[in-house]
Amino acid sequence: MIVELTINDKELLEQTISLDNTLFKTEAYNERTFCEMLNNKKYKIFVYIDKIVVGYIIIYDNIDYYEIFKIGVTYDKQNLGIGTQLIKFVQSLDYVNKLYLEVNSKNVNAIEFYKKNYFIQDGLRKNYYRQGEDGVLMEWSSVL
Repeated sequence: MIVELTINDKELLEQTISLDNTLFKTEAYNERTFCEMLNNKKYKIFVYIDKIVVGYIIIYDNIDYYEIFKIGVTYDKQNLGIGTQLIKFVQSLDYVNKLYLEVNSKNVNAIEFYKKNYFIQDGLRKNYYRQGEDGVLMEWSSVL
């Protein structure tokens, strides 16, 4: 089941923060950042619940498109279609016509995942990451 996370969902929020820390370690958001996003109407966080939070996606409203800030699925549930369900859920929202994201050029699995979900490469940010890797810009549009 996929639901929108709210600031009042303390247990789901704690589970999402814990999952983010597990998956992203040094790039994880802290509780304050999650709370700021939940209090800002431009952000939406959707969680996939299988008794507990096993996946989530964070999107940001850039007025004429949405940007995927993060998507993550717990390690033991990866490759079971949960990430795809989260992407398809966001793509099906009436107010989402375009999605953009950026992914590390060395993250071939993620790039292939996005391509399978109808994203196309839209550009490249040279030396975008700390270790000098490029950032691959990708786009999905409901009219593509």
